[in-house]
Amino acid sequence: MAGHAFLAGSVALLLAAACTRPPAPPAGTRGGDVAPGAGLEGASRYVPVDSPGCRGRRIVNTRFDRIGLRDPGYLVVETSTDVVERDCAEGSQGTVRVRTWDDARLEAPRSVIADSGELAALAIPEELQRARAFVPLLRITRTGCCGSLDLDAYYDLVTGRPAFAASSPLRWFIANGTVRYLAVLTQAPRAPVERWSPGTVAVLQYGTGSGPAQRLEVPGDTSFAHYVAENRLAGPMAPGDTIPVLAGRSERDTVAVSGIRWRVDIRPQGDGPGLGVSAVIRDDRLVLERVTPLRGD
Repeated sequence: MAGHAFLAGSVALLLAAACTRPPAPPAGTRGGDVAPGAGLEGASRYVPVDSPGCRGRRIVNTRFDRIGLRDPGYLVVETSTDVVERDCAEGSQGTVRVRTWDDARLEAPRSVIADSGELAALAIPEELQRARAFVPLLRITRTGCCGSLDLDAYYDLVTGRPAFAASSPLRWFIANGTVRYLAVLTQAPRAPVERWSPGTVAVLQYGTGSGPAQRLEVPGDTSFAHYVAENRLAGPMAPGDTIPVLAGRSERDTVAVSGIRWRVDIRPQGDGPGLGVSAVIRDDRLVLERVTPLRGD
């Protein structure tokens, strides 16, 4: 399974998610829909869902958090999860819904995110607070089953739009005061990924998270599913920093980024050589340099 240590020092919220639509809120609660000047409320419940020869349970939870951003300021985040677990079945499938509000305007949600998955994680890395601008990403994870890998869908928390899909933790760096993310997907896609050409074993993605990511498809043998064995960045370093930073930050993100190198090694879940993928960011474009076979372990 792919790990989920997204960023050191992150403030992370890990929540189980659900396989059925969240129930209507009990009488007397608003479930996040409020009149002007009112607060926000959410429903939680635990309900047995036993069947002959199989015990089960449905767990519904709603949680609120307040996070600080430089733009638009503070956001209120509602995460609603609906989980059904059965003792006679492996794992669980679920759904999660996340809504955000501007802290000073609770009468109308700013964004709504809904997806299937078992985990929802919200990370606001302390390391990124010194950046002029960054897009906070919500990660919704669908855990793998029967030999398949975990698959993460990332969303822009501010707008609710999909940003990346990945089967390995994201990498990131700061350039010109703006955070850039890099993602690798090594299995058949799900929403929000729209394209997966025949003969593709991996897709590399690069962007800030606030708009469509640049994409590079890596061709290879699709007889087996692949996993990410190595995922690392190299590039200019600012003194004292542990992440690549373009020298001479500007107040506006107007300088094209160059010189960041990205190495990704992918290997099949079966016999056969892996692939070493080398890419470089040149004038803000993700460019595939070469793909070479890897020797077996």
